[in-house]
Amino acid sequence: MPTAHHPIHGGILAGLESWMPTYLITEVEWHNAEKSKEYHTKSGSTLEKYGGKTLGAGPAQAVEGDWHPPRVVLVEFPNMDSLQTWYRSAEYAPLLRLRHEGATTVKMAAVDAPEHSGLSPPGFERGQSRLARM
Repeated sequence: MPTAHHPIHGGILAGLESWMPTYLITEVEWHNAEKSKEYHTKSGSTLEKYGGKTLGAGPAQAVEGDWHPPRVVLVEFPNMDSLQTWYRSAEYAPLLRLRHEGATTVKMAAVDAPEHSGLSPPGFERGQSRLARM
C-alpha cells in the first residue's frame, strides 16, 4: 500500500509514473527445469496483456563489481501501474507460485525519464533513474 514516503507513489515521482516507462529487472536462478519451461511457455501472454515486453534475457556479465547472476531478465512496461497490475493479476498468480517453487529470484523495478522525449520530470536530470524493490 502506498505511503507518503514510498519512493514511487508518494515521493519525488508522485504522478509521473503514468508517462514514464518502467523496467523490471529480475535476477533468477531456476532449480527445477520443468517449472522453468512451464513458466516461460505461459508468462509471455500475461506480459503482453499488461503492456509488458521482454527486452533481454540470459546470463549476465559483470562490467564492474562482483555481481554474477546466473540469469537476468529485462522487461519493459508502459508505466509502474501496468507493472504492478500485472504482478498482482489473477493471470500471473499461478506463474508467480510456480516461479517461487522452482527458482530463487530478486526483482527490482526502475523508472526512467525517457531520453528521447527531451522532457525531464521535476527533480530529475534527463535519463536519471529511481529504483524500487519488489
